Amino acid sequence: MAIGSWKAPFPLRFGGKTTDVTDSFWRMLRANRPDILRSDSTSTDVEIEAKAAARMLESAWRTTQRRVAQRDPLKLNAAVRPYKDATTGETADASPLERWEKILDVRPPYGASLQSRRAAVKARLVGSSSTTDAAVSTAMGAVFGEWFDGTVTYEADDVHYAGKSPAGTVTAYYGTSGTTFTSSYPGQYSATYPWMSGLCRVVVRFAPPASADELEIRARIRTATDVLDAMLPAWMCGRIARANTDGTYGFILGTSLLGVHSV
Repeated sequence: MAIGSWKAPFPLRFGGKTTDVTDSFWRMLRANRPDILRSDSTSTDVEIEAKAAARMLESAWRTTQRRVAQRDPLKLNAAVRPYKDATTGETADASPLERWEKILDVRPPYGASLQSRRAAVKARLVGSSSTTDAAVSTAMGAVFGEWFDGTVTYEADDVHYAGKSPAGTVTAYYGTSGTTFTSSYPGQYSATYPWMSGLCRVVVRFAPPASADELEIRARIRTATDVLDAMLPAWMCGRIARANTDGTYGFILGTSLLGVHSV
């Protein structure tokens, strides 16, 4: 018999209707009672005690689940509630999501979806702790979700130098006019660009579906750009690259978002 069918009064009511979780706790309590204390009657003191304990355990379980969920930025609650500011001591109304946005200086664009705002918080949290390629991928994955198509970085073996065959695909200017560049010390000298490295960049690729709203796409690009700007070191640059309709990457005439790509 499920606990919800019982009519005996409870000393206290611990929220909501009876759930399967409550029933599971009740069965666990009964299973650990000595046979002599168990009864088929629902009105004995022992059974009333077991029902009350099951309610209390279920209430604690719900509280724990709620706290665990709030550890995941993608589940941050948007319900507004009063809280006391730890610095000023003043009481204000804000949701857990709004509080994290304030702490991390995340400014969501007007009309940003709940999913987009949560993703921005997660990305900023990841970005504040690490700048590895894996961290960048995690942060960008939070922003773009299923649209995320990975990151592209460049290796030292791709740096071009005089005599390299085939020619390198990455430009790196440094040294002086007399510097000898080799496979173990690749690069080039340029009086125009005394120091520039094609290695110090990361390209974030994403491929939105054809049905994606353009405003949502731009909002995610803005969020990703803000995150990269705060995440990458000063000597490194990032770029957001949107896939062409055929799945390749490059300039998309009319929708290339030039001026938005660079960080």
